[in-house]
Amino acid sequence: ELPPPADVVVDTIEFGGSARAGESLHVEWTVSNHSTNPTAAGWTDAVYLSDDNIWDINDRLLGKTTHSGVLGADGSYTSTLDALVPPTKPGQYRVIVRPDIYNEVFE
Repeated sequence: ELPPPADVVVDTIEFGGSARAGESLHVEWTVSNHSTNPTAAGWTDAVYLSDDNIWDINDRLLGKTTHSGVLGADGSYTSTLDALVPPTKPGQYRVIVRPDIYNEVFE
């Protein structure tokens, strides 16, 4: 029997604003459970560098972080990641955070 669905969503993403390939980039984000149902006990968030605002398989993975513990109804947490910017073509990029990358939370 499946538990009632939760709704894990990234609410905010903050980062230094600019970095070049090989430089360090600090990313901080807040994830909330927009549901009255608690989540499972843990999952993994993934952070990507994208040349648009939509995640796809061509976006570059900057890193992953693990969230431990249940996220209660309307609860939230903040995570951070320090990563090196991978080699990229010159241009503007966006940071995309995908919570629960392995679909461990029933939503």
